Amino acid sequence: MSTSTNNIQCILISCRDVQYVGKRIDEICAWEKSHHAANMQENIKLTKAYCRKIIDMLDDCFVEGSLAVEKTKRRLKNHIDHVNDTLVGVIQTDAASVLMEIQSMLPNAISFADMPSCKPLLELTKDLVISGLKQLSDNKNFRTFVDVVEAGVGISEEVRLGKLFRFYNHYVEELERAVEEEQWTLTKPEQWLLLKSRAERAYSYQLMLKHGFTIAKDVAEIMQNVCIEDDIRQYEVLPQLCGTICVGRERVDEPESVCGTF
Repeated sequence: MSTSTNNIQCILISCRDVQYVGKRIDEICAWEKSHHAANMQENIKLTKAYCRKIIDMLDDCFVEGSLAVEKTKRRLKNHIDHVNDTLVGVIQTDAASVLMEIQSMLPNAISFADMPSCKPLLELTKDLVISGLKQLSDNKNFRTFVDVVEAGVGISEEVRLGKLFRFYNHYVEELERAVEEEQWTLTKPEQWLLLKSRAERAYSYQLMLKHGFTIAKDVAEIMQNVCIEDDIRQYEVLPQLCGTICVGRERVDEPESVCGTF
């Protein structure tokens, strides 16, 4: 058994709102602080109960069957099965890290319906597109998706579009990796997010092409093997789902797992 602390892996999607998730985490933290073991045997029992409470919270607050939920639950169940007087301390720390990681993501939560999109800009003139991109970068939801500092005044349209493209592309790559490498069957919200991200990636690329914005080499390489029309069509026939994704600040520009729907 590995005793190292791991980050939540893949995309975590919640079926509860931010306040409810935060309340559940606070309750578990309060329970943990109010219980003190008189001996090692009691400490092991309390540690098992602590892990079970976190598992119950994951079942209650997040989409059942998603890769991130199942991996995290598996990790906690493994702790329950293997905790002993040597591992009890590190297991407590690792369990607490699950709560703290989710809690740190809550302030950046974005509902599926509010995810930023370039689609409305596709029918505008270039001047209006530039103005629209500036407004987009001032939007809280856009700032959740990209680095707040780099989204500031003076940033070019190419940078704004590139950042939005890469963030959606991360979702595509992460979910496709789950299917291909881990042989995972995506839940309905995960499937929706994958199709949504492919389409948003296509919208931003279409906007770059239409108005002659500079296209970065990595963006061009990604889109070489993509059928833009298929990606857009597959998404646009879908009904809108309810859900929220939460973006960890440390993961803005890097491959990440995102805590999702709040």
